[in-house]
Amino acid sequence: MAARRLRMLTCALAVSLAFAGRAEADEILFLNGDRLTGKIVSADGGKLTIKSETAGVVTVDLAKVKTFSTDEPIVIKTGDTTLSSKVTGGADGTVQVVPVAGGTPQVIALKDVAKINPPPVKWTGSFVANALVATGNSETENFGVSLNAVRRSEIDRITLGGAYYYGRQKEKDTDKHETTIDNWFIFITDWFGDYNLNVDAGVRATIYEGLFAEAKVELRYDSTPAPGAKKEDVRYLLGVGWSF
Repeated sequence: MAARRLRMLTCALAVSLAFAGRAEADEILFLNGDRLTGKIVSADGGKLTIKSETAGVVTVDLAKVKTFSTDEPIVIKTGDTTLSSKVTGGADGTVQVVPVAGGTPQVIALKDVAKINPPPVKWTGSFVANALVATGNSETENFGVSLNAVRRSEIDRITLGGAYYYGRQKEKDTDKHETTIDNWFIFITDWFGDYNLNVDAGVRATIYEGLFAEAKVELRYDSTPAPGAKKEDVRYLLGVGWSF
């Protein structure tokens, strides 16, 4: 009786492990009938990357894929549409997604898949501090700091920047220090002093594949312009282009 229970327990454990292993695997089915299991990592530029325990990280051509499936939600970008959903296999050259729980599966052609699990948008930039001190024929001290940051996505770009420069010079006759530079430069408004405001806003729309049209407005504002000059300059730009 004990041996029988042990055999039953062993069988149940084996079945559980088999189902668990299957539940953790995404699967790619190729047009030639081959299969590859693992974890789909990403896709971009017509290439699909999957991480397999047996083959490691493998990059395959989407044009050679018949269909694929996942056991966890992935992010799929097609044109201007981004979906987050589990994926099930479909007819040749397609997959199915269910964007809304309980909703009707939506068929996506593999040729329309632009990206899978694109990297998150992040800020990049730099911070610089500098100093210049001179002695001898002249006694000068100059200090400055600057900050630049950019957040760029496929549909927009946000740029922030600012700088502060300070300098002074020692008068030989009196040994007093005279301020020669005391300037702020920022991309956002400083309501308490002299400032420059630069604002760019635009929209880009795809016409066909890489062909696009764009419209842009550029505002340059100086709170203390030169005598006879206006505080603001505005430019309107219209254009067409080709991305490749």
